[in-house]
Amino acid sequence: MLRLRQRNLSDALDAVSAALDHYRGPSAQGGDYLWADTVREHLAMRATDAVVRLARQAEHVESSPRERDAVLTLLEHLGTIHPDHERLAQHAIRLYQACGRNDAARHTYTRLARRLSDLGLEPEPATRALITPRTRQTR
Repeated sequence: MLRLRQRNLSDALDAVSAALDHYRGPSAQGGDYLWADTVREHLAMRATDAVVRLARQAEHVESSPRERDAVLTLLEHLGTIHPDHERLAQHAIRLYQACGRNDAARHTYTRLARRLSDLGLEPEPATRALITPRTRQTR
C-alpha cells in the first residue's frame, strides 16, 4: 500500500509539474475583461489546490527527497506568483522543516509576513506557530 501511495505521488507530481510549466500567473492580468475574472480565479484555484494536495501527500506519506524537493519547487513557483497565499507558505514551511531546512522555512515565513504586512494583514496564528520555537516544559 505504501509503495502504491509513493507511485501515486510520483505520477501526480509529474502531471502537476507538466501542467504548471504553462502556469505563469493570473491570466489576462491587468486587462479590463469582466469575463476573465472568473477564468483567472478558477485557474489560480485549480493550480493552488493541485499543489496543496501534493504537499499534503508529501507531508503524510514517506516521500523521497526528490519528491519533497519537487513539491517544494512547485510551492515556491506558486508562492512567487501568489505571495500572499498563506496555505502555500504553510505547506512549504512544514516541508522545509521536515527536510531540516529551517533557514528556508524561516525565509518563507518572513517573505509571507512582509507581503501580508504590505496589505495591512499579519500571518494567521497557525502560521506563526509553525516557526515559533518549541520549548520543552519540565515538571
